Amino acid sequence: MFSPQYAEIRHLRSTGQRPSALEKLKSHAPVTDEDAFEAVVCLFQLGDFNNLVHLCATRPWQVDWPRHMGHALVQLLTHDNPGQALNHARQAVAAPDANHDAHAFFDAAAGEWSARRSLPLGLCP
Repeated sequence: MFSPQYAEIRHLRSTGQRPSALEKLKSHAPVTDEDAFEAVVCLFQLGDFNNLVHLCATRPWQVDWPRHMGHALVQLLTHDNPGQALNHARQAVAAPDANHDAHAFFDAAAGEWSARRSLPLGLCP
């Protein structure tokens, strides 16, 4: 469950008010893992990958699914390793409590991995 501040951040983000969501995000540290993952989603949508990677890599995650999804995003965004990202993402979405955003990231990682595997040898970007 989100803290009240992060429930508002999620509402702002999901209604297209991303700059307002970012301002609130900057002034409220995440309390729960669910809050932290909402911050990850918000940073992703804003294209702030440096802060997203920092949060994923340094957060002392207590719940498995956001920790695995954080590892997946770090692998995809900083190590250009969609195969390893997909492995972590699979572990994340296997959890019965993984949220909708985790499933969306999994779909993106699976798509990236699949696209790279289908390219002829020597043509991988």
